[in-house]
Amino acid sequence: MAINQEWVQLTDNSKRRIAQILDGSMLVEMAFEHPVDENSAIATHKHFHEQITYIKKGTFKFLIIHENGEQEERIVNEGDTLALRSNVEHGCIPLAENSIFMDFFNPIRVDLL
Repeated sequence: MAINQEWVQLTDNSKRRIAQILDGSMLVEMAFEHPVDENSAIATHKHFHEQITYIKKGTFKFLIIHENGEQEERIVNEGDTLALRSNVEHGCIPLAENSIFMDFFNPIRVDLL
């Protein structure tokens, strides 16, 4: 079981740490120091893992691309949650200073270890 691992700097603006791993699930914390322009392009990705995101601090703009190709933009704020099924294309950008979210994945995202 991993508990509160050290932060890993991903970009000049973002860092990640694995907070918990337990019985095939994991909790990952992502932090962004600065906001980006609301009209910035949002890079997307997808994975077979189910994902629940909790906004710990700040505000994010999510782009979700559904199976039928429909694109949905969603603004989420501190205390909000977002659930994504397996293989749903998605991405986000921070809209506020020092924004943080927590991602719960099932099963474990081995690519993040």
